[in-house]
Amino acid sequence: YTLQGIAIERESATVTDGHILVQVALAPLPDADFPIVAGLEHKTFSNGDQVLVHRDAALAALKAIPHKKSMPILQNAAMGADGKLYTTDLENVGQFKHELEGKFPNWRQEMPTADTPTVAEIGFDAKKMIQLCRYFVDHGDKRTPIVKLTLYDAQSAMKLEGKTEDDQAITALLMPCKL
Repeated sequence: YTLQGIAIERESATVTDGHILVQVALAPLPDADFPIVAGLEHKTFSNGDQVLVHRDAALAALKAIPHKKSMPILQNAAMGADGKLYTTDLENVGQFKHELEGKFPNWRQEMPTADTPTVAEIGFDAKKMIQLCRYFVDHGDKRTPIVKLTLYDAQSAMKLEGKTEDDQAITALLMPCKL
């Protein structure tokens, strides 16, 4: 498996490092909205098509995207049928060869489906979760800062538990947010 890529499909972009997986639904943007760029023939996706984009190409394209938000479409890179990502600020065109060999992990076998039973769904403040996790990393067992997360119900605080290097128990609560 290759973990250096972004799996681009018709409906989503998915990345993983083997431990964390993030998937972002793609907003449908008509190819015709992207400015005309010499050499750009837009890649078309059928259902089930997947293109692996090397992360270095994606990062290079991201750097080339103009920071001024004069036209929202310019905040995107276009995928060409020629295996390149295209960016433009209407004066300059960036082209980034993105093709990546290999096979992306089968994330669908790990992704819960709509009918997968849940224990609880809890909304929480991501910044507060980062603070708590940072505390466990800074003060927990340096070898393996493992944290146990317990969910009780959607209205109750979630509990995080770990241990310090000298085996002292650490317990933290994070209050839920309304979804």
